[in-house]
Amino acid sequence: MALEIDTLLFLTLNTRFYRIVYMPLEVDFAIGWDWEYDRDFISILDLECNRRGLQSYLVYPHNLDETIGKLSSGELIFKMFLDRASESDSRFIPLIKLLKKKEVIFVNDHALSVRANDKSIMHLEFLTNGLYVPYTIILSSYEEDPQFDESDIHSIGTPFIVKPADGGGGRGVVLGVKTPYEVVKAREKHSKDRYLLQEEIVPVTLKGRKAWFRSFYIYGKVIMCWWDSQTGVYQRLTSRAERRYKLKELKRITKKIAEVAKINFFSTEIALTKTGRFVIVDYVNDTCDMRLKSKAADGVPDDVARDIMRELVDGAKKIVKDKR
Repeated sequence: MALEIDTLLFLTLNTRFYRIVYMPLEVDFAIGWDWEYDRDFISILDLECNRRGLQSYLVYPHNLDETIGKLSSGELIFKMFLDRASESDSRFIPLIKLLKKKEVIFVNDHALSVRANDKSIMHLEFLTNGLYVPYTIILSSYEEDPQFDESDIHSIGTPFIVKPADGGGGRGVVLGVKTPYEVVKAREKHSKDRYLLQEEIVPVTLKGRKAWFRSFYIYGKVIMCWWDSQTGVYQRLTSRAERRYKLKELKRITKKIAEVAKINFFSTEIALTKTGRFVIVDYVNDTCDMRLKSKAADGVPDDVARDIMRELVDGAKKIVKDKR
């Protein structure tokens, strides 16, 4: 908390009374996080904020209660918030509710993030907006209705993919499914979730490389990478490769996804098929895995990660500046 001292009254030439006024600490950009492997990303993002003149503040499980207390008492004021914790740690939900009440600006609005993370909702929204997605059957949760028409599987073809509508990071996803029994077992594991039965998309090969891409969207900026869906290995898609293989459609699709999802920072997976169609194969990941390639083989290339952080901080700076 900042401190201001006002001179109130001179009693004699050598005597004064002072009024001590405590001012709240105003934070331009606060970040909530709880994943140990986020440490490098958060550390560099914090540094980028300082370099660009933004007051930053990190919220993690150990200072969560203290932070909520200071925000409630007015000792602390957040202008913007990046939430990378509430999806995995429910202890952050009271913080999210408090920040919403105080009209703090979120990088990704919490309610819109919940909507964007629901693959069953995004699937229908993408179809409505003319985006190509795999042929899909959406099932109710196992608890709601354990039965399904097994004959539907024939319309998808085998093998196919089974994935829960909610969640990310591969949670609950089963590849290479061929039988109704496998569908039942998958649904039983996450019995409260709706499930998607989805055709398997096979990408075309471009000069020996599978045309499977991960695009990052950050406040209007699109950064694209080649991405191997089996190994998880990234490589930046250069402007030269984009022109050579006529891949500019990737940017248009990613921006259209942002328009539909209405969030400012996410990644998506898009594959180019043999028919020349760009198909969105993994819809919206609003909490991107930002491990660095220098630390993990399947991490985001360091230069790509730093560009993402710069775009994120620059976007936040513009919004905070406009708010002042």
